[in-house]
Amino acid sequence: MGSNSDLYTLKKAKRAEKDAPSISLNKLKKHLKVFKRGNQFYDTTRFGYPEIRVYHKAGKAKRSSRYLLKCGCCNEKLEIYYADDGLEIGGINGAIEDWREILLPLLLIEVRGEKLVDKRKRKK
Repeated sequence: MGSNSDLYTLKKAKRAEKDAPSISLNKLKKHLKVFKRGNQFYDTTRFGYPEIRVYHKAGKAKRSSRYLLKCGCCNEKLEIYYADDGLEIGGINGAIEDWREILLPLLLIEVRGEKLVDKRKRKK
C-alpha cells in the first residue's frame, strides 16, 4: 500500500500531464537540432584548450529555450536565451541580425550573399 506522499506525487504528475502542451518531444526534436557535446571537465584533446561545456534546456511557458556555456577549466558561465525574434546573451537582448553583425567577424566568418564563408587562412 502506498503512502500519502506517493498518492500526492501521483496526483501531481497526472495534473502536470494535463497541463503540458500537446506538442510531443519527438516533433520538437525534428524542428530543432540541439547541439550536444560531452561535457568533460578540462578536456584539451580537440583544440589544445579546455573545451567549453555546453548544456541545453528547452523552453517552457513564458521562458525561452537556452544554452548554458561553462568554462572548461573553471565554473564561469554564460547563458544564451533564444527565440524566433532574437537572442539574449549574458543579459543583453538583441535581434538575431544585430548579433550576427557583431559575432561573425569575431569568428572570422564573412557573409557573401546568402552564404557564410570561412575567412581563416588555410594551411597548404
